[in-house]
Amino acid sequence: MDDTLTGKADFEDIYTAPDPRPYFRTLGPLDYRIPGEMLPLVVQALRSAPGPQRPVLDLCCSYGLNGALLRTDLDFAGLTAHYTGADLDEGTPEARIAADREFVGAHLRGDAPVVRGLDIAAPAIDHSVAVGTLSAGWAEDLESADPSAELAAGIADTGLLICTGGIGYVSQTSVERILGCLEHPERVWVLCSVLRSVSYDAVRGACSSYGLVTEQVPVPPLRQRRFADATEARSAVEGARAWGCDTTGLEDDGWWYAEAWLSRPAADAEALPVEDLAAAAGRLAA
Repeated sequence: MDDTLTGKADFEDIYTAPDPRPYFRTLGPLDYRIPGEMLPLVVQALRSAPGPQRPVLDLCCSYGLNGALLRTDLDFAGLTAHYTGADLDEGTPEARIAADREFVGAHLRGDAPVVRGLDIAAPAIDHSVAVGTLSAGWAEDLESADPSAELAAGIADTGLLICTGGIGYVSQTSVERILGCLEHPERVWVLCSVLRSVSYDAVRGACSSYGLVTEQVPVPPLRQRRFADATEARSAVEGARAWGCDTTGLEDDGWWYAEAWLSRPAADAEALPVEDLAAAAGRLAA
């Protein structure tokens, strides 16, 4: 973990349940929202990348929330309402997974993109694949080991790599190992939200080594969630200020805020300025 994240609350136990109910019930009261905040940018990146649409890989995907938003007609509020409903507490874990599969299936888009996931939490991956929020998934720790042969083969055709909130927990090591698996790493787009207390320089360098150009997406800071306690608040404010960020009206008001970064081939960046992509995403969000 990045040293600047040592003040963050530890929610590791919410990723070990057989379904995401503890996840939503823990993060819901903190107004966790970064997948929804990033969604217009992710959708616009999918639409804007040249050539036929290629699969998405969600790094640090947890329970496949980005996959759910991309593959169904549900918004983040709808997901939260489903997974925090008291009427869903009864029955075995298998019965709850069956109910989740039926719920996701009822909202699945006919043109749903292929979204695959990578996370160290096997229960989260297993649930996401079982219910259909992810097309496929792998539970591997690329910070400490090379990708398995199965993972390398499974993600080789990735066209868009996303990470919404995981940078800092994972580093350029994971990104480098993913890019090294791809058939055409020089063509991939990489879109990440990064807390303002965390440096993106090393990941930018990893992308640059494959010829990708990295730009900050010119959108207002994105809300990730409210602080869990005073320790988080102090860590976020001090970390953001250390990178030259003005925290007035942002972290000072009790929220983790993130910035969006996009890496892509230089020709793509020239053909579609990042300002135009951001404006198009803004129209989607309106």
